[in-house]
Amino acid sequence: MIIIILGPSGCGKGTQADRLAEKYHLTHISTGDLLRRAYADKTQLGIEAHRHWRLGHWAPTSTVGPLLASELEKYPDGNFILEGWPRMPEQTGVFEDYLKSHKLKIDRVIYLDTPKDLCRERIRQRTAKAQKLGFKPRPDDQPEIVEERLESYDRTIQPILDYYRNRDLISVVDNRGSVDEVFGSLVKIVDDKN
Repeated sequence: MIIIILGPSGCGKGTQADRLAEKYHLTHISTGDLLRRAYADKTQLGIEAHRHWRLGHWAPTSTVGPLLASELEKYPDGNFILEGWPRMPEQTGVFEDYLKSHKLKIDRVIYLDTPKDLCRERIRQRTAKAQKLGFKPRPDDQPEIVEERLESYDRTIQPILDYYRNRDLISVVDNRGSVDEVFGSLVKIVDDKN
């Protein structure tokens, strides 16, 4: 099974992807985590990606693509939930070509439809929680960067949704409920698809 979960920054994609991965015995692959790890390791791709996302811009496909492809090679049979990809319209075709070359296919794309104000509040809570626990907040959670990330998302998401809608793969979930309520909706989507 291959599931993609999409949504704006701060919408809770990672939380829901973790829960789905646990329930369906999938691996949760986060492109954001891959980029942050590559930057922490001071790899060339990580440093290049950081130049973009520290400004609230998406890292280009030429940077994220190789990181993701390297990670996906660990899962030749699929069985993963991919969070945070695609971010730009051209990445839909790149990913489809990769899957075809490995005889894999997407089972479902889930879009967490989330108002911007809710994203801002969740990011604020995430930052406050990190500080309370003595951790440094994520550098891309600074208010001005959050705003740019949300604007970037608005500029790029519609063609991506249209691409998957035309392939009858998209399910849209109202993400204004509690974590448990939204998770219940996601489980119903996955179970209905199987």
